Amino acid sequence: MIDAADMAGREIIDEKRQLRVLEWLPLLGVLILVAFIYSPVVINAFNGDDFVHLTWLAQAVHQPELVWRNFHSAWLDITTAKFYRPLISLFMLADYIVWKGNGIGFHLTNLLSHLINVCFLWLILRQLVRRNDSQQNYIWCIASAALFGLYPLHPEAVSWITGRVDTFVTLFSLASIFCYIHWQGTRQKKSLLSNQWLYFSLISMGLALLCKEMAIILPAVFCVYELAMAEKAENSGQTIWSKLFLVGIKTSPFWLLLFVYFVVRYFALGTLVGGYDNTFLSLDNWRSLLSNWRRSVYFLCFPFNEDLLDKHSPIIFLWGFLLLSNAILIIKQVFWERKNLSTFFFLFGWLVLSLVPVYKLFNISYDLQGSRLAYLATVPLCALFCFGYAGCLGSGNRINYWRLTALIILLSAAGAGLLVNNSAWLKAELASQAIVGGLNDLCKTTPKNSVTYIVGLPDQINGAYVCRNALDGMSRYPQISEDIGNCFNLDEINHVFPFGYARQTMAGAYAYKQPCQFLVWDGVQQKLKSFVLPPKQSTKLLEIDLEKDISIGNSEIMVNLRGKPCFDIDCIKVNAGLIQGNEKKGKLPNCSLFYTNDLCHLFDNRHRLDVVCKANVGEQQLIFPLHGQADWAMGGKGFNLKLVLPKEYPLTVKSIAIEPIDKVMPVLTFQPNANQSVLGFIEMNKSYPSCQLNYDGSKVIGAKEIMLESTAPDQTFAVANDVKVSSPLRKLTGLTGLLLLNKKDFSVPGIYEIRVRAFANNQEPVGIAGDHIVVTVK
Repeated sequence: MIDAADMAGREIIDEKRQLRVLEWLPLLGVLILVAFIYSPVVINAFNGDDFVHLTWLAQAVHQPELVWRNFHSAWLDITTAKFYRPLISLFMLADYIVWKGNGIGFHLTNLLSHLINVCFLWLILRQLVRRNDSQQNYIWCIASAALFGLYPLHPEAVSWITGRVDTFVTLFSLASIFCYIHWQGTRQKKSLLSNQWLYFSLISMGLALLCKEMAIILPAVFCVYELAMAEKAENSGQTIWSKLFLVGIKTSPFWLLLFVYFVVRYFALGTLVGGYDNTFLSLDNWRSLLSNWRRSVYFLCFPFNEDLLDKHSPIIFLWGFLLLSNAILIIKQVFWERKNLSTFFFLFGWLVLSLVPVYKLFNISYDLQGSRLAYLATVPLCALFCFGYAGCLGSGNRINYWRLTALIILLSAAGAGLLVNNSAWLKAELASQAIVGGLNDLCKTTPKNSVTYIVGLPDQINGAYVCRNALDGMSRYPQISEDIGNCFNLDEINHVFPFGYARQTMAGAYAYKQPCQFLVWDGVQQKLKSFVLPPKQSTKLLEIDLEKDISIGNSEIMVNLRGKPCFDIDCIKVNAGLIQGNEKKGKLPNCSLFYTNDLCHLFDNRHRLDVVCKANVGEQQLIFPLHGQADWAMGGKGFNLKLVLPKEYPLTVKSIAIEPIDKVMPVLTFQPNANQSVLGFIEMNKSYPSCQLNYDGSKVIGAKEIMLESTAPDQTFAVANDVKVSSPLRKLTGLTGLLLLNKKDFSVPGIYEIRVRAFANNQEPVGIAGDHIVVTVK
């Protein structure tokens, strides 16, 4: 006989199962929408650092020991930074084995990891509200997952193949958090270590740590969860110290795993910190750090590429209005009505912790470069951005349609912003394809021993990387049919290549037996064009006529160069005076010099030099060193210069002239041999533990002594031919002489840059820093 009550119970269970199956349908729709919006960038193309990985992968498939080396040494054997991310290399290798050099497969892997993250966020939020299955709860979960999938800040992490470092660490971090919450909900029924969800969470955390250092926050996130989300019954009658002790016991397996990770990391890298500068709290400029954070937090919340979308656009205004309304609703319902405080504080604590590991690197620019570092932080952020509109987890089933409409508009704005931001990566991928095609044509006609200099390759397009760190990989097989040896990218931000020194070789100042060729990338026609250095012009032809060539506007002075060869214009000297009574205290403003030539047709911020004004009243010289700017020197004929004066610091310009470089800059030279290249590279090792250089600052006006300036290991000078001293100095004897470099002069193996600069008797820098030389110490 069948019990009616039993049948009714089964019907209720079946109905709940059907409802839970139906819950996945909106999530499936979100995944399809996200995949559709990202689909244009899923093409056979690579960008920037992707080519570094491709070069390594081509070797790793034939040398498996390279893969194992990632587990006990620096990532990809990179000497300029200490990272421990072996699992990323395994995922890259898996893609390479399946897809070879076809970028479509790599992009699909990135997109798949992003979609899995969307699912994990949805699952985590469903667990947070599992005690209350109202419609409002479900709307909050699905809306948060949708906003994360469509968040406009994500293209650098999702559309850039190398950006998978952040998508994968987020994937395993979310998996660990999901398993931890599941374990927390069932551990009362089992002993501490008998629940498989604990092991799943530990394994996921371990995998996250092998992807990127960001995962070190997970034990702290679990502590925040325990403090914010633990049942009131568990905390009744406990002091704060007993609560903290209990939380420490519960999360102890994860802290132990983190300790093991740091031990492994130390033996692999020789340091606990690593990164780009291997320092924990060494910050040179707190004001700059705070400025970067202020700007980055803005773009974290307003993730729109200002290269593509004006900051006064209606969509940004609408976005701001929606975020403000959401904040007001959160304040009202969480802090005023005291609803769901635990959920809010867990998400907020998670958000703050996600930004802690990048405290020195959190620097999102106006074109969203650097935004991948905030990918993990956007997980709780998106949940908070939907928190107010979704009824803040109300207990009733009534839906507020005004709030629902606001959520739909918010998601629509996010999708529109994502399309706009992603268009930059599509342009970059197409440009990268064209450049690789041009190099493939070039390799068929380039002699084996030739040196190739390429000018004008785009470092990035609207914030999407193209050739940054890429030419070495772009110019090799299998990206092209045959390697192009000695191929150098002369771009505006390549501070490693000693262009200032090498340009003397290019101009024939030294006996140079190897043939060389100069090429210019034409971004309009998308092809490489041959370029010939112009003959040396007489000094008379390089003079600026103050009456014919100069026009003065509002805080701007235009100089018509009338086609003068850029290669011969090394330095612009401006004599100026400060009007009495306009002295400025605190941070001094910059004067900016913009330039145009055959290569740079328009004035923009990427083709300019800045010089800080002096505080004293009276005469001051502003020296703009064009000498070290490859995009200027190799730019053919000069068009115009634009000198922009600071409005808040009125200067009177008395003269503008082209200054010979030897009057403002001391020089370093050396004889090339087996370990010393005419291009400005020196290698010091056991066979060559020392080298001899010549320095000469005798022609520098006002120079009384010469000093040697050096960078820290694996660092570069921020600006070529800089006016400002930024590194330790070593005094040299006389204005000319010999400098003996020894391997023991350098603290640790690595890549260093050195240069000389001139000083007056009062230790004031004179002129500009000399051209740098790259010293590799092994």
